[in-house]
Amino acid sequence: MPSAKELRNATTREMRSGHKAKVLSVAWSQSGARLATGAYDQSVRVFSLQGNQVSPTATVLIGHAADVDQVIFHPQVEHVLASAGADKTVRLWDVRTNSKPIHVIQTPGENINIAWSPDGNTIAVGSKDDVITFIDPRGGSAASTETSTASKTPSQKYIWHTLKRDYEVNEIKWDNSGNFFYLTTGHGTVQILEFPSFKPVHAIAAHTGNCYCIDFDPMGRYMAIGSNDSLVSLWDLDEYVCIRTLGQLDMPVRVMTFAHCGEIIAMAGTEDKAIDIASVETGETLYSVPVSTAPETASWHPSKYILAFCGEPSMSKSGMSSRSGSSMDVNIGFYSLQ
Repeated sequence: MPSAKELRNATTREMRSGHKAKVLSVAWSQSGARLATGAYDQSVRVFSLQGNQVSPTATVLIGHAADVDQVIFHPQVEHVLASAGADKTVRLWDVRTNSKPIHVIQTPGENINIAWSPDGNTIAVGSKDDVITFIDPRGGSAASTETSTASKTPSQKYIWHTLKRDYEVNEIKWDNSGNFFYLTTGHGTVQILEFPSFKPVHAIAAHTGNCYCIDFDPMGRYMAIGSNDSLVSLWDLDEYVCIRTLGQLDMPVRVMTFAHCGEIIAMAGTEDKAIDIASVETGETLYSVPVSTAPETASWHPSKYILAFCGEPSMSKSGMSSRSGSSMDVNIGFYSLQ
């Protein structure tokens, strides 16, 4: 684990993303050789890592007809990427080209979050209507419905299960084993389902406010939950016991990600002009990374101390935000220990 001094001496830089509107998601590939971004401008961009620097040249993936809310790489195949959009589609891409998507899968609602099972065989996508759709990216080999495969539409051949929740679902994620599926809710709870049976296993009353974000320690020891109450709680995965709270945020927690070592975690609130890096062992904030705008999304590299993050775009010369388009590019920030 890096020391507080090493974290203070790390470098922070920004790079133009090429997006013309707010970036909503950043994601590294499983090897860390690529970084993908999705944005309000309906595009996906994929950058390559050269040494410890991300190249400013991107492969641009066009096809979504609305905001791209989330991007995620296949957990085992380096060049396959999934994007979830408000146009009610999930698109699978081969990022080695900038051609059309490999597959376009129609979903029931406007998608706001996405997860990929550790074995790569299932994608889960959540909608604004709290419907979670489970997709077999291989083309329906796991499909289980009453109709025959021959009678299904192309999208139905990929979709094999849906869950409709009667509560607000904010984020979805598998644990590292892939045996359990987690949902953070507007009731301040985390619902845990066995996978693939979807049998309810446990419900954790985690926070007094909405539970927004969830992440798992890469070592498989802990789960972190970020909430509307400005707290990040750390939970032992064997006993589902809260062992401490982390950080000293003043705003609802929207950004939270473990580093590859599992010993530090980055977190930020909705209007914070800093990203706090805290020790998992003690809960102490080791360093606050100053940023130019409040971060919307962040992700640690899978094997290096490189944190990629994006926030609200800068104001245009006319005073209008570039959320829906402006003459200004949106930057990606990088915080890295060399």
